[in-house]
Amino acid sequence: KMIDIHTHVLFGVDDGPKTLEESLELLKQASHMGFKEIVLSSHYKVDRYENEKYAKNFNILKEAIKNHEIPIDIHSGNEVYLDIGIENHLPKTQNLKDSNYLLVEFHPMINMIAAQALINRVKKSGYDPVLAHVERYMNLTVDNLKKLKESEVIFQTNIKSVENIDRKLHWLLKNGMIDILASDTHRIGKRDYNFKDQLTEIQKIVGEKNLKKMISENPRTILNNGVIE
Repeated sequence: KMIDIHTHVLFGVDDGPKTLEESLELLKQASHMGFKEIVLSSHYKVDRYENEKYAKNFNILKEAIKNHEIPIDIHSGNEVYLDIGIENHLPKTQNLKDSNYLLVEFHPMINMIAAQALINRVKKSGYDPVLAHVERYMNLTVDNLKKLKESEVIFQTNIKSVENIDRKLHWLLKNGMIDILASDTHRIGKRDYNFKDQLTEIQKIVGEKNLKKMISENPRTILNNGVIE
């Protein structure tokens, strides 16, 4: 059973779908791909996206999933943009399905000193950070990422990122540094669940057993608030 812990499928709350209909269309796609559970990890960014309509729209979508008989369970969550002072806002953010895990992201050009400091603040606040799309941070070298990994950060990569795979991402996949694969789905046609070829590509690099671990077993462990080895 595939589980997607990083999506922007919930309508009307961030830069994901504008309408309930588009959310449902994305969930049908996800189900068709073989996903059984999905975290609606809408952006949380101070002064921009702060979960204003999250609970209301979540419940509307949940009801619509039932009415349309889409065989998918949805869970709450956020993708939290880390910036100075974020620790003051963390109580207002949502963990991944009530676990201790929090999906976080940096500015794409962040340096290692700032990255480590922000991760430390998240951990000091009592959360286990899952770093979204690790392949995106241009200034973080493999050595930097190894150090972050040593401080018990869970690494997630976007499935479609293998379309333009670089040496760094290839190395991270090949050497078992990536814990979670997720879609980071946003909109129909823009960034959706059309990535069968990319999954095949990843399987060639990591093998079938590791692919299953990254898209099924490890996400399950996170939602169950377990420990990823």
